[in-house]
Amino acid sequence: MLGDIKLAERVLSNLEQAVAVQEDRCIRLKHKRSSCQDCVTNCPTEAIRVGHVRGRILIDWEKCVACGICVNACKTSVFALKQYTDRDLLERGRDIIEKRKGLEIRCSKADQDPETPSVEVSCLGFINAAHIVAFAAYGAETIHFRHGNCHDCDAKWGDARLLEEMKTADDILGAFMTNKTISPTIGNYPAPFKLQRDELEGKKTGAAMSRREFFKYLTRQAGFSAAKTVTVFWDNETKPARQPIDFNHKFQPAKRQLLLAALRTSELPDKKPFDPSKNLMLANMEIEPSQCGLCESCARFCPTGALTQRTVRDVRGRMIEAELKFYPSRCVKCGFCLEACFTRALKYGGPLDKNLFLQEGAILLKKRDQEQILPQE
Repeated sequence: MLGDIKLAERVLSNLEQAVAVQEDRCIRLKHKRSSCQDCVTNCPTEAIRVGHVRGRILIDWEKCVACGICVNACKTSVFALKQYTDRDLLERGRDIIEKRKGLEIRCSKADQDPETPSVEVSCLGFINAAHIVAFAAYGAETIHFRHGNCHDCDAKWGDARLLEEMKTADDILGAFMTNKTISPTIGNYPAPFKLQRDELEGKKTGAAMSRREFFKYLTRQAGFSAAKTVTVFWDNETKPARQPIDFNHKFQPAKRQLLLAALRTSELPDKKPFDPSKNLMLANMEIEPSQCGLCESCARFCPTGALTQRTVRDVRGRMIEAELKFYPSRCVKCGFCLEACFTRALKYGGPLDKNLFLQEGAILLKKRDQEQILPQE
């Protein structure tokens, strides 16, 4: 009987928890020097708390509204919505695009037009730049984001998050998919590809916006900032039993896999270098060779395997050969390597070779061979 009660409590608890959490992917829990707090600062209801190294991620389920903003904000895919998934979003979106060449995505609190098929998400802040690029690859010529009253919603800065993702997607599309264009619109009116008939009947409805007008609109609407000042870590945390951290496990977040797959459907990009300095998703890495001692710290802590180091040692453990490589296609710009590097030898910067990115090639950052090392021993 007692076992049945515990089982029922566990089932009810899982029903209440709308967000799945994979703590082993959290870079804050892996290194004491990590300052990452993306999930906390972007949570509109302040429902997330993150502990110390080998600690826990705690979610106040009474505050959580399952908006999915944390899913979007986290670069290493710690969070996932149970109800609204990437796969479901893409499959339903593709079906609509094939019929209309346009797509309406609406938040769960927006009015639904029965004559306009749409894809519902919990909040527009759940939409990632990789989703938008994928819809462009499917052949979407326009995307309409239909929202409710954002200012009265608990997920109050979904539009602000969407603005950042739209800018990132526009940047990537302009560099990698020049043969495809996609026009975004936003508002609480029906999608533009349904407006043509209404306009002929003399109804006043919202008009499509250009990209520049779209960004101006969101800037005006977002009278708030998602960058809050929040204390992400607490000092008197009850520490759980210390668990080993597996640094050998490297993974590629699903959104990065999606982005690469979408970009490869297009023609090869031109040879003009891409500047990733202001892009949220893409990065290039530079190194100060004189400061790097090839200690393997950056490669060990990198969660996606974007940094790898091959080291050859003799029977005494002395370094014989070593080379440090960077794979731009795997880098999600989490900044973990910059914090893990004790000598501050690494930094983001430099133009990115677009073809190297798509081919998942590597850049040699530093190499030392036997002739360089042995004289110093």
